Amino acid sequence: MKVINPSAFLTRLSGEKAVPQWRQGLLNILILAALTAALLVPRVIGLGRFVTPDEPLWGKRSGSFYYAIQNREFAGTYQTGHPGVMAMWAGALAYQRVFPEFKEYGQIELGDAKVLEIFQRHGINPMEILTTARLNMILFATIALLLSFHFARRMFGLLPAAVTLLVIAFDPFQVAHTRVLHHFGLLSCLTFLAVLAYLDFLRSHSRVSLIISAAAGGLSILTVAPGIVLIPVIGLLSLSGLYDAEKKKLVLNWKRLWRNTLSPALIWGSLAFLTVFAAWPSMWVDSLGTMQRVAAYALSAGEGEIGGTHFVESFQAGPDDGTLYLHYYPLTYLWRSTPATLFGLVLFVAVLLRERRSNRIQREVKLVLLGLMVFVLAYLTLMSIGEKKFDRYLLPVYPPLSLLATLGWIWASETASHRLQFKKVLPAAILSLVFIVQIVSSVRTAPYYLTYFNPLFGGLEKAPQVLMVGWGEGLNEAALYLKDDPDIRKKRIISWYPLAFNWYSFNLGFQAEHAEFSWDDTPETYQDFDYAVLYINQIQRNIPPALMNVLLPLEPEHSVSIDGVEFVRIYRLNNPTASEN
Repeated sequence: MKVINPSAFLTRLSGEKAVPQWRQGLLNILILAALTAALLVPRVIGLGRFVTPDEPLWGKRSGSFYYAIQNREFAGTYQTGHPGVMAMWAGALAYQRVFPEFKEYGQIELGDAKVLEIFQRHGINPMEILTTARLNMILFATIALLLSFHFARRMFGLLPAAVTLLVIAFDPFQVAHTRVLHHFGLLSCLTFLAVLAYLDFLRSHSRVSLIISAAAGGLSILTVAPGIVLIPVIGLLSLSGLYDAEKKKLVLNWKRLWRNTLSPALIWGSLAFLTVFAAWPSMWVDSLGTMQRVAAYALSAGEGEIGGTHFVESFQAGPDDGTLYLHYYPLTYLWRSTPATLFGLVLFVAVLLRERRSNRIQREVKLVLLGLMVFVLAYLTLMSIGEKKFDRYLLPVYPPLSLLATLGWIWASETASHRLQFKKVLPAAILSLVFIVQIVSSVRTAPYYLTYFNPLFGGLEKAPQVLMVGWGEGLNEAALYLKDDPDIRKKRIISWYPLAFNWYSFNLGFQAEHAEFSWDDTPETYQDFDYAVLYINQIQRNIPPALMNVLLPLEPEHSVSIDGVEFVRIYRLNNPTASEN
């Protein structure tokens, strides 16, 4: 099969020479093993160190999902309109491994306290379930990325595909979200696979590529509602079938429209629906009702009825329309991406501008690159017009942009090697430097990868001035500190993200109260509590103002800092003035 190269410059680097079959097979195994290790190692480090705020919720829903399947109450596998099915499958498999008896003690609808009560009664550590579920999510993401590597290799060659996967493997924001029991990290891997496989189908007409793309698309929709953007994207990509390469023009007739555009898109849609149907038992008993509830949830979330814009500017402005912040996602990408990726994208744009009128970039390659950019723009537009905004919602654009950035670096290395006459050494040196920068970006934040912010803009130190910071990291350290209080089991604790705090502190023998901070609270609201655990993005939002005004001027009894930034403050409420001494 002919290897597509992004430009004439890449022929030497990415071309695969003919070698004996056994040697090529061995090389493929070694490459696959190395890439698998690169994906797994950063994701499994410190996997049980902390809990994100949403994971206890999905741990609970996974238990109910597991209970519903085991007891054949399939309608109960609909837990929410997210729909979050892939996360619940990961969690259900964790229950099967760690606590299979939950099928006897659980129920379809469970309160947060009830779940912990069941764990306590049967001696189950919730962190063991969560860690196992996280491993399952890592496995799902790894499989999707390795398949993406296969299709990238078919279209661009070994070197661009391998370097792209390594860039993704050590992207700290990508690592952070592909190792938690949540949705958007996995969604980014599945949508990348769906788009790459479909682009490969358009050029090779491989049925296997079409089937894999549709399956990945169906799983994307099951993962979280924004995966539905693949439907219009696949439709747009299918329009490329109207172009006749021999005549070098669009051919508009019903035969070509049906064979090259409508038929592939309809087959993709049908297979994607079958995937959704097969993987979600709720669809087996109430397909129409399930789809209606998912659509209603997606609409309400997009209109801001669930959540808001996590942007310091928006909170400081007070109640606002989240749709006004169209610059939110481009800005978060700058903050969450790495210098290697950003500079690579600059180089990629430079090569496109330089070669836009030349024939050195093959037409097939141009179509593939255009397809990736169509997905990026379509997804960015969809998320930008919605009122509810979080930085993690943009994750699906990260892998395709990593691929484009990699192509930019490879082109730059080839161009530099030709001009400087270091044809063998310089490209390897440049790509090695890119890889090292990416590894350093990831390793220096481990295991709290979520604390990564681009150093080009000031890193974690400056990020709190622009974005909401913190998603549970540091609360584990607060729990470890409080456990040293000999009477901690008798003390009342109120914590920001109480569920995240409790799923970690559960194994330490104590929990925070199931109470939450409110905008309307006053200092008197907490007069019966012994400790208040304040969190960085709570302080950023000044919730509740009355309590913040009393406590923040005081020196906390203890604080937790990550990379020099204070994430958690612990106050002893029954004697706040003691903190000043």
